[in-house]
Amino acid sequence: MKTINFFINYVVILLLAGNMVFAQAEKKEVVTKVYEISPTGSIHILQSSNIHGNNRFNIEIMTWDRNEVRVVSELTYNGIGKQEDIDKLLNVFKNMQAESSENELNLNLNLIDCLCYSAMRSVFSWLFRRNEINTVLSNGDRLTSVIAESIKTNHTIWIPASLSVNVNSRFGKLKMASITGNVNLILRNHDLEMGNFGESGIFEMRFSEATIGRGSEATFNVHNSVINAIELKNVTIESRFSNISIAKADNVSLASYNSKFNFATVNTFNCRQSRFDTFKFDEIVNNASFTEANNTNVDINRTSASFSGFSGNFRFGTVNLKINPNVIFNLDYDGTHGQFENVSSDRFKTRLVVNQYPSRLNVQGTNADAKCNIKVVANNVTFRIIE
Repeated sequence: MKTINFFINYVVILLLAGNMVFAQAEKKEVVTKVYEISPTGSIHILQSSNIHGNNRFNIEIMTWDRNEVRVVSELTYNGIGKQEDIDKLLNVFKNMQAESSENELNLNLNLIDCLCYSAMRSVFSWLFRRNEINTVLSNGDRLTSVIAESIKTNHTIWIPASLSVNVNSRFGKLKMASITGNVNLILRNHDLEMGNFGESGIFEMRFSEATIGRGSEATFNVHNSVINAIELKNVTIESRFSNISIAKADNVSLASYNSKFNFATVNTFNCRQSRFDTFKFDEIVNNASFTEANNTNVDINRTSASFSGFSGNFRFGTVNLKINPNVIFNLDYDGTHGQFENVSSDRFKTRLVVNQYPSRLNVQGTNADAKCNIKVVANNVTFRIIE
């Protein structure tokens, strides 16, 4: 019994001692580099270090009025391990690749290529998480004694505000001040917090969240992501399993699968294809169309006095369309196995024609001076025009 108690106490002491050592051994290394660049040039940042974890490899982009880029990089690691491994890690960190010219800067911030798990793990390695993983650095060197999960980097980059910014990064956070240049961002497992951008913004995102300010042309290709934007002009969206909210947009064109959309104000909206989506609009100013919508729910809470039309081909779902009382419109509704509600014949100078069959309903109404046309083909859809 004494032997067992002694062994248990020994293990507990080892665990506590190991935790204390790990907690106290965190080290930091800082490197600063400066590159000259034209204010109308571009910067390309690659950070594809492959370790899962939130906010592990972070980038912050600031602006200043100098024709140069300043990069301040900070490495945090546990500091426990063979000196040879630590030297390898610091060597890669201090010598990250950069290609610089007058109009372009390419920064390769890759630190870790991958993790290789050992086939056999000792009791000691299981207790202290040492020697169980080989960390492969971006230059091919392997670390066997530095705990990969402790490695984090933070890069603060100052750039001219007019520079075009291109970032390809994963497993971290990107924070960017407002710029007048264009942006092209490829992000995976990332948080994005940015201000305004210039004429063009391209956002390719997987398993990420983004807060975006104002910009002109915006293209989104998103999967399992959350997007919140303040104001965009022309927007193109390809979405799967995502939530997208835009406060104000001039023109929106999208195709989507199993996503949720919230728009405060949209001038012109075109849904090329939708499956299992939800759309909510506070207001549509000009017109909206749904070329192909399957299992789609649409709520339009308000239309302007200049609203010119609504069209769509719907299968399974609901559509609630609230028409401005000052809008005079023509109506052509052709529905099968569904419901059509709330249109008064008083709205039309030509008598409202209703042709009803056992499983089909056709409703037509015309006005000679109408400037708005509503044309809908629906199958198993509840369609409501709310006045």
